[in-house]
Amino acid sequence: MRTIDRWLVAFALFAFATACERDRHAPSRELAERATRDYQLAMTDFETDRFDAAIKGFRKVIAADPANAAAHFQLATILADHEKKYVEALAHLKIYLLLRPRADKVPVAETLAKRCEALFAADAVARAGVESQLAKELEAVKKERDELAKKLAESDVALAAAQKANVTLTQELALKKRIFENAIGKDDESSAPSLGKAMERDKALLAETEDTGPSRLHPSDADLLDEEASEPALKASEIKELKALIDAEDAVDMANPAAQKVVADKKNDAGGNPFFGNKEKKTSGPERPKTYVVQPGDNPMSIAKRFYGSKSKWRDLQRANPFKISPDGRVNAGETLTLP
Repeated sequence: MRTIDRWLVAFALFAFATACERDRHAPSRELAERATRDYQLAMTDFETDRFDAAIKGFRKVIAADPANAAAHFQLATILADHEKKYVEALAHLKIYLLLRPRADKVPVAETLAKRCEALFAADAVARAGVESQLAKELEAVKKERDELAKKLAESDVALAAAQKANVTLTQELALKKRIFENAIGKDDESSAPSLGKAMERDKALLAETEDTGPSRLHPSDADLLDEEASEPALKASEIKELKALIDAEDAVDMANPAAQKVVADKKNDAGGNPFFGNKEKKTSGPERPKTYVVQPGDNPMSIAKRFYGSKSKWRDLQRANPFKISPDGRVNAGETLTLP
């Protein structure tokens, strides 16, 4: 740019020094400038709207003849109207006015020069405003970027904390699940132990009880067998009488009142075995309590025998107190049991 300025200044001085002499021969001089081949080619490009080629052509003409005023005027017109290069157009107009101060196109050149100055000033102001607006928008974008980066960092911290809490919660749930399974979940294995394992367990428990005293007792399969064996059995004479009664009933002719009387007398025999006589209705005993506190030496089977009259009822007692009586029949002294 500085090289162009120096060239334009030097050319302006040269043009000013020879302006008077050239001005006397202006018409002939202008005709000679327009007659060159390069000028004609540049004008053809200009008239056919090939502005880039026209600019190159007129610059070639000026390079060959810097005092070609017609080429300066045409080049300034193209630069101002089509390329919006107001500074360069203004420079060529100033040179034209120095070379042709009294030419017919001087008013047009002066008007075009003023228009270039105004447009250049407006363009400079507009560019300054655009640059200022762009600077403000850039600052806003930078501020928004910083805020987003801050929020992203906060989100990363929150995510890390949530992941850590999730791991801790998963571990706690797994631990509670194992505790629950150990306390409740193995009912099938513990509620039906094999007879051999149950007897071995009972022997170990009996030995422990003899050494340390009873702490947690449970019924054994042997106790259940004893309970079944404790039911009263019929005597041989009672079986014989029962058979005779059945035979007599089979032989009874329903039309024979005497036979019916024999059977009725036999059934109503109050002096015979209670099995054949009318059993007296049992009087109801004291009402069973709703709860019971386990005493030292108690076990579920003995409690069932005490309140239900049968040791085998201990299973019902265990189902009513699943968290106090274990499935294999162990209970601690001092526990308060619900009596179903």
